[in-house]
Amino acid sequence: MAEAGPRIQPVGHSRRDRLRFWRAGLAPYEGDPNFVFPLLADCSARWNPAVDPFFRHAEVQHFVAVRDGRDVGRIAARIDRLQDDVHGDRTGLFGWFETENRPETAHALLDAAAAWLRERGRDRV
Repeated sequence: MAEAGPRIQPVGHSRRDRLRFWRAGLAPYEGDPNFVFPLLADCSARWNPAVDPFFRHAEVQHFVAVRDGRDVGRIAARIDRLQDDVHGDRTGLFGWFETENRPETAHALLDAAAAWLRERGRDRV
């Protein structure tokens, strides 16, 4: 029986959602003795529209990959209106991309971000 691919879920902006997003990015580092766990307070602040000035000129959607009930990756799709003004284009951006070591999970996250950007009129990523 073939294993099901990951489900990609958009996440909101609540404190709980921010923590879930950050923790989803830790999955690839499980068991790595050299990994240093980031300060969650710092991570949460960098993704908080009430704190980070980037959100004054940007629209962001965060996604989490879920496999077997466990978060195994993340990505953020972003539209930066200042970039549009400076460069005169409709480029969409992505970041905070981390995933388990499975190509299908990486593809699913990138596809979700690209689809979200296309729905908002972006013609390249």
